[in-house]
Amino acid sequence: MAWEWSHTQEAYALAEKNLHRKSLKWLAECYAEWKCYDIDAATTDFNEALYCLELKHEYVECPLMPQCLITDPMLDGRYTCIFKEARTFRKELLADYIWKRASQQRTCANGGGHPHMCPHGCHTVEW
Repeated sequence: MAWEWSHTQEAYALAEKNLHRKSLKWLAECYAEWKCYDIDAATTDFNEALYCLELKHEYVECPLMPQCLITDPMLDGRYTCIFKEARTFRKELLADYIWKRASQQRTCANGGGHPHMCPHGCHTVEW
């Protein structure tokens, strides 16, 4: 069970600062998780999932594109493609996108600890 954010503005600013300090790999993992979270495998086209309008980054063909998109996007190759693509983005753009999404979800560990930076709560930062 996760709790909702309920902290001071200083805590939010520190969490965002700590997010920006994370490695490119860590940020790419969070970004890919958010993108997969948004994919509805039955209706979303794979190309649309990789076309990152928020980051103004052009689509790059992915050699791992699955033939059939009826499985979990975290397991069928889409996560891997999105992750690899995200590794080419600038850290600041990834961190800003992740902060925006995390701020919308506003979940943290029980007791108000570490805010979740991915939809599943496996990537957190310190307040």
